[in-house]
Amino acid sequence: MAEVRIPQRVAAYWEEETAYGTPLGANLRHVGLLDTFDPRMFDRQYAAIPSIGHSVDPHQLSGPVNVTLPLKIGLWGDGWKSLLGRAIGLTSMTGDSSNLIPAFLTAGTDSVTILAEEELASTWQATMVPGVTFNSAMLEADFSTANPMTVTFDCLARFSVEGTAGTRTASKNFGTLYGSGSYETSTIEAAPSADPLTAQDLTLSYSTATGALDADALQLTDTSGKYVEVGERYMRFFLESGAAEAEYTTGDNAAFLATGVLDLNHANTATLNDTKALLNAAHSGTPAVVPGAAEDYDSQNLLKGVYQMTGSTVNIPCIADTTTTLTEWPYVKTVKLTVTNALTGIPQKTTINSVNYVLQNADVVRGKSEVTLEVTSTAKDETFYDLMHAETLLPLVRLTINDGGTDRTIALTNGRITARTAGYTAAGETTESVTVKFTGSGDVHNWSKYAISGDF
Repeated sequence: MAEVRIPQRVAAYWEEETAYGTPLGANLRHVGLLDTFDPRMFDRQYAAIPSIGHSVDPHQLSGPVNVTLPLKIGLWGDGWKSLLGRAIGLTSMTGDSSNLIPAFLTAGTDSVTILAEEELASTWQATMVPGVTFNSAMLEADFSTANPMTVTFDCLARFSVEGTAGTRTASKNFGTLYGSGSYETSTIEAAPSADPLTAQDLTLSYSTATGALDADALQLTDTSGKYVEVGERYMRFFLESGAAEAEYTTGDNAAFLATGVLDLNHANTATLNDTKALLNAAHSGTPAVVPGAAEDYDSQNLLKGVYQMTGSTVNIPCIADTTTTLTEWPYVKTVKLTVTNALTGIPQKTTINSVNYVLQNADVVRGKSEVTLEVTSTAKDETFYDLMHAETLLPLVRLTINDGGTDRTIALTNGRITARTAGYTAAGETTESVTVKFTGSGDVHNWSKYAISGDF
């Protein structure tokens, strides 16, 4: 049989980076179900240089080395949660490396090292791609097939290094080739044992601003200048300086994860009435009021955003629902959630293994993000047409993924329907397509970062 490269022999792993483009050489984690992958997208961006006296361009000069990484994975194991979370941006709720969740869109980039290994006829070959950052992430589900849900990443990378062929362990030593990244003795995570997740594991639900939104469900009164951030899982309290609010500490109640950090998915904060009682018991005053009609609302249905305290009553809206399920989107066919980050690579001359390069992505900065949801479904009625026509926002849309019995949720706040079609065809089904863009809620600082907030 001819010796050619075949995908059956390829596996991919990842490792978080604490400094951009610097592999740790520690433990490798399984990426998940590989659909599309190329760790060798190494573009020298050549420029053809013409010259009088020559029939063709006599010189082909190398420009900045631009490395990209196409990656599409199925939702299998933990890889999709870690990588999608980094596309949104990870934040520690305790101020250290623990309790990292995609609570909101961050201003920085969370980079990883991707390592690919390939088994050849009598040896192994490995490729390391450090400084992988996520320019966009697209989560897709198709309810008409048995295919797994997928996440497609558009990635930038700092460099791509081909290891020296050898044994499976020896081929992973990139220390002398790149300056860091020796994975010879690293523990490699085994492939997941459970089946990949399909659209059957996804619930898409929504609320409307008409009838479903209670604008003054949680009423807070506190010192002017302080502010409160509400995410899908955690509510955080800050002083005007940005320091954590010390009125709320772990000693006050088990629902406080850290100083100024309240877990909204705790048994002690199940309803707004529970949350009100807890805040008033912990605080030196009585800052929280919940009108009677709102007492049984689920605390996780508060609108995600950043709210400024004024010294007078500040209203934080909540969806008038006692569960997080909301109203299930009817007759869904496909769902596509896209987060784009407009990353910009910063070129710089760099020496790697005694060779000078200009790296297109020597560093990376994050630009303006966009959060877009596209849904196709069998047209049921004119609900979404009417909402678009009246320019009415969808205050909260939630994607709930049942991951082996544990719900992983993504909350999208204040969505505007920017496009909607449901054309009729002869003797055919009427399919409705809806596009929604989200902006978050609040009135101070960068409240729009809560356009998306995850609990996974």
